[in-house]
Amino acid sequence: MKGLILKDLFVLKDVLRIYIFIFAFYSWMALAENQTGLLLAIVFVCSTVLPINALAYDERSRWDRVANTMPVSRREIVMAKYMLSLILSAISSVVAGIIMLAGKVMPAEETLANIFIMLALSALYQAVLMPIIYKFGSEKSRIIMMTAILVPWLGITAMSKLNFIDLSAAIDFMDANAAKMPVIIVAVVAAVYVLSVILSINIYKNKDL
Repeated sequence: MKGLILKDLFVLKDVLRIYIFIFAFYSWMALAENQTGLLLAIVFVCSTVLPINALAYDERSRWDRVANTMPVSRREIVMAKYMLSLILSAISSVVAGIIMLAGKVMPAEETLANIFIMLALSALYQAVLMPIIYKFGSEKSRIIMMTAILVPWLGITAMSKLNFIDLSAAIDFMDANAAKMPVIIVAVVAAVYVLSVILSINIYKNKDL
């Protein structure tokens, strides 16, 4: 599995250089203008877009056909992609956290909380997207995911503005269980992630390459 992860990192090396430049540029902007949202957005992008690019490169080069002639199982191939996602998420989060703490753009607790939330959102996005990519391919999946995210967001925004739904109960629940929320979030994200891994492995095992 280590070799599969290294392969993806080598494939992404040119893209990684671009993202490092972008990360550095937006870090400077975030510190100069006290816009931490820029750094958090980069964490999300590095955690989600780069693994998708790795899958897209494999698909275009038909690398899966070569991989299945090697002494690696389909399960290991899928797990390597998830591990790549987690590694990129961890690295980008640590770097962003160090920059935000060093720049003192916000209190340490708030910085860690924002990084934690962005990591959770990234993991959920990965968990939802990966099985879809394995099922439909990278190109179709991007359209599906954009639709799946945009439509509910527009619907919730419209309903909240028109008072069709009341979010006060959800807000009250989070306020009442503020101390437990990190544990609840980790448990939910971990459960969804594990289910995603299992689903992706099953889809890939049954895929005709």
